[in-house]
Amino acid sequence: MAVTGQRNPTTKDWDDVISKTLANPSEKVVQKYGEVHLSVRDITLFKGKRWLNGECVEAYMMLYSRFTAPQRIAVASCYIWGSVSRDGIDRTLSRLGKPLGKMKGFKLILVPLCLTEEKHWILAAVYLSERRVVMYDSMIEPDRKKEGRLISELFEKASLFDPSPTSRQVIVIQDRAIPRQNNGYDCGVFICQYAKHIIIDRRMRFSEADMPMIRKESMIELINGTPLPLAEETFEEILEDLRFVCETKEEQGKQDCECVDMVLETEERFVDDPAPTVSSNPLYQPSPDVLAMLRVGVEPFVDLDKQGQEFTNNMKGDWKRSLKMTEVLRLLHPNKDQAWQNLFKELEKDPSLGIYWFENSTQPMKSQTPYQFRFCSYRHARKLKAFYQEKFPASVARISIHQVGHRAGKRVKKNK
Repeated sequence: MAVTGQRNPTTKDWDDVISKTLANPSEKVVQKYGEVHLSVRDITLFKGKRWLNGECVEAYMMLYSRFTAPQRIAVASCYIWGSVSRDGIDRTLSRLGKPLGKMKGFKLILVPLCLTEEKHWILAAVYLSERRVVMYDSMIEPDRKKEGRLISELFEKASLFDPSPTSRQVIVIQDRAIPRQNNGYDCGVFICQYAKHIIIDRRMRFSEADMPMIRKESMIELINGTPLPLAEETFEEILEDLRFVCETKEEQGKQDCECVDMVLETEERFVDDPAPTVSSNPLYQPSPDVLAMLRVGVEPFVDLDKQGQEFTNNMKGDWKRSLKMTEVLRLLHPNKDQAWQNLFKELEKDPSLGIYWFENSTQPMKSQTPYQFRFCSYRHARKLKAFYQEKFPASVARISIHQVGHRAGKRVKKNK
C-alpha cells in the first residue's frame, strides 16, 4: 500500500537500487548525514521486521531537516537521552554541553529517545520559542510526560529555551492523535515518520499497514541522499487538516488545563490525609515525601491508602492506566470470568498493552518502584501469557513470566 501524499513508486527501479546497494556489504559508508556515517549494514535494518538503530533514526531525521528546514529544525543525537537516563542531567551537560549549545537559536529540536529497558523508540519535539515539549509514542498506553520533563530540564539547564517574560515553566504534553503500531518492531520507523511529518508540516495519515512500503521508501531516500517528492494535497485533505488542527489545539488546551487541575485536585485530596508510614508490601516502602511528590504529578503510580494497601492513583477512570491486575479485572467487570473475557477482547485490539505490563513488571523478590505493574499472583501472569501464546505467538519471546511481583516470586521459590 503506497503512502498517502507521496508519488506512486516505481518499485522495480527501487528494488534494483536496493539490491545493488546491499550487494556490496564491504562498502562501509553509503551516505553521510552530519556526523552519522550510514553503512550498508544500517540500511539493511529497514528490510523485513527489524529494529532500527540510532544511526538509521538520526540519519532519516537529518535527511528531512537538512533539505526541508535547515535553519529552523535540528536533530539531537540519540546518545543524549542515553546519557541522561544513565548518568543524569548534570553529568550529561558536563560532557555534551558543547554540542547542545550549538542547537541554540533553532525553532524546533527533534530528540529521538531509545528506552533501553523497554527496547522502544519514542520522540520528543522541543519547541524552544514556545517553551513546549511534545512527546510521541507509537504505543497506545504509556504516558511519556516523565521523559519529556527530563528533556525539558536538560534543555532548560543548557539555556536552550527562549526566556519567557511571564513564566519560566515549560509545558510538556503528549500527542495521542497519531498513528500507532500493533507489533513490537516498527517503533523506530514510526518515530522517523513522526519527525518527517512534523518537518514537512503534513497530517500523519500513514498506518501500520503502510510500514512495508515506508521501509522501502526510507531505504531509497537514505541511499540517494534526497527525500522523495511529495504530491500536492487534495482540497479534501486540506479541509480535513484544518478540522484536525482545530481539534488538536482544543485538545492541547485541555491537556494544559488538566495538568493544573490534577495538581490542585490531588493536593486537596491528601491535605488532611497523610501517607501511612508502613506499607503492607515489604518490597514497596516509599517514604511520605516520595508519595507527596508523586501525588502532584499526572502519571499513574502505585499509591498507599490509610491501611498501607496499594492502589493506582491518577488512573483518571481508565482501566488501561491501572498498575495492578486485580484493579484491571475489577474495573472491566464485577464477575471475574467475564472480566477476563473483556480483557482478552481489549488485548486483541491492542496487544502492546499486555506486553508492556510484562516488560514493566518487577522481578521476584526485588524492590518495586511506583511505576511498575503488579500482577498480584503468578496465576494471573500465567493466564495472560497463555493468551499471548495462542493469539500472538511471535510476541511471547518478549514476555518473561518470572517478572510478576513478590507474591509470584515466593511461589516460584517454594516450587523449586
